Amino acid sequence: MLQEVLHVCLRRGEARRAQDTLGDLVQVFAGRIEPLQAPDVIAAAAPGGSERLSARDRIHLAVMQRLGIDQIISTDRAFDGLPGVTRLDPLAFQSWRDDVFGNAD
Repeated sequence: MLQEVLHVCLRRGEARRAQDTLGDLVQVFAGRIEPLQAPDVIAAAAPGGSERLSARDRIHLAVMQRLGIDQIISTDRAFDGLPGVTRLDPLAFQSWRDDVFGNAD
């Protein structure tokens, strides 16, 4: 997740936005950021309903499946319409934060 935000922001020339967004995400997800495991890569390589996804996105999907997660924070619209997956745009964090994490007030 963090690499994805960095990748997109730097590609857009938004290094400062990357730093701010990553800081927010690390704070919100403290203790809940999961590492990639070898079986995730093997699952990502398996044929299935995610052929339209890039290798990196297939890995994200495999990790989600391993953890039983149905929401992904990603700017990649390729996740839109995947059965059982809801995409949350990290650059719109403020718009969905309370719905996902509850009201911070």
